[in-house]
Amino acid sequence: MALVTTIIPTFRRPRMLKGAIESVLAQTFEDLEVNVYDDASGDDTAAVVHSISSRDSRVHYVCHPKRLGMMANFAYGVAHVKTPFFHIMSDDDLLLPDFFRIGIGELQRNHEAMLFVGRLIMAQPDGYVFGVTGDAWREGLEVPPSTFIKLAAGDTWTSMIFCRDALDTIGMPDPQVGPAGDHDFELRVAALYPAIISNALCAIFCIHSASSSVSDPLTHLLNGIPRI
Repeated sequence: MALVTTIIPTFRRPRMLKGAIESVLAQTFEDLEVNVYDDASGDDTAAVVHSISSRDSRVHYVCHPKRLGMMANFAYGVAHVKTPFFHIMSDDDLLLPDFFRIGIGELQRNHEAMLFVGRLIMAQPDGYVFGVTGDAWREGLEVPPSTFIKLAAGDTWTSMIFCRDALDTIGMPDPQVGPAGDHDFELRVAALYPAIISNALCAIFCIHSASSSVSDPLTHLLNGIPRI
């Protein structure tokens, strides 16, 4: 069994998905697996994933017979994690090469921590960077509610690694929260458990015209707040 699983739900973005998968496989930490959950795309997503999995057995593919919806697909992926650690990313995001080496190493050295939080680059597909999270955060082990307060600003989970043991207490991502479900999930972890904060740049969150993060971000967040 691998040590960490990356969960990548996807829907009709085969070209972007290929880049996301390849960024995980390019990690300097190799004891990993990638689980792709296709939300009934009905396009060439399966062919793209199989072209990668045929040369790298760490990549696994599941296609749902009918659409679950974005957050329900994320929850399905988390519910099927079997490794001690897991990571969640969208099909249009990218990981930087040392993310798992740094994050897993910190979690293995700090057994009380259930969450690793690295810095996230916010960028457009053309390479324009318009922000980096956590530029003023102090590195090290933190206890609640410190990390909760930091993440309440709305950081997404692309540059975070979770311990599977936390699921016994906090449960799965909640589809009823909607697109703000990532914030809800990470805040539940941060409210109960210590976390490792790192100044390392770990991932790239891609913002583009088709991204749900920019289509109506305020409404998504406001709709999710009561449930959170």
